[in-house]
Amino acid sequence: MTLVSESILNEIPDFRAALRACQMMSGKQLKEVAFHLDVEASHLSKMLSAGDDSRHFPTEKLILFMEICGNEIPLQWLLLKMGYGSLREISDLRAEINRLKQDLAEAKTDNRLVLNVFKNFAAGVSDD
Repeated sequence: MTLVSESILNEIPDFRAALRACQMMSGKQLKEVAFHLDVEASHLSKMLSAGDDSRHFPTEKLILFMEICGNEIPLQWLLLKMGYGSLREISDLRAEINRLKQDLAEAKTDNRLVLNVFKNFAAGVSDD
């Protein structure tokens, strides 16, 4: 996953510009991206053009577009604009959740071991 800094994302004015940035950052020619999307290169050009509001990018092709381009700039831009933070923050939070889950699992195991020791100790004391 290619993460783009918030400062760069904040410079992108709209979703169409995010799409253009995605394609440009990929280093792939517009014709190549259009071929893999199964659209005409001239149509894709118009979809990404800042001045042509008559063509809209088909939402059902957005995931494929990002996969072809090898980055998630449109998704990152949307997350930032909607106040969800960056993918880096989300990724860090997921990693922290996984660490906490592991710590909890270890604590539960330790708790069971201690409980068994006390049970065995109590059983030995009651036998005397």
